[in-house]
Amino acid sequence: ISKKDGKIQLGRQTVPIKSFYTVTLQNRGKPKVQRQTLSINGGVSVVYLASYNKFLLLDDEMLNSTYIQLFVFENYDTELFELINSDPYSKIYRVKI
Repeated sequence: ISKKDGKIQLGRQTVPIKSFYTVTLQNRGKPKVQRQTLSINGGVSVVYLASYNKFLLLDDEMLNSTYIQLFVFENYDTELFELINSDPYSKIYRVKI
């Protein structure tokens, strides 16, 4: 991964990175998300989970999935979901239907 060049090497192919996210856990496991746009035409987004020293490589469909939005970013519609429990290893939501 080269943030300077905005590219990632996947096998023999070099792919431009669309966005680079850094996610750090704050008090009570609340994520702090920092986003840096690298290339509008990028093929993948990189999510760095700083607290775990892990990287996720995600296409747009996976990045925008309910799973990633709820469990990584805690980005959700409060009219539909209620966060019941959050810790570094699990999250529990209640669906308000």
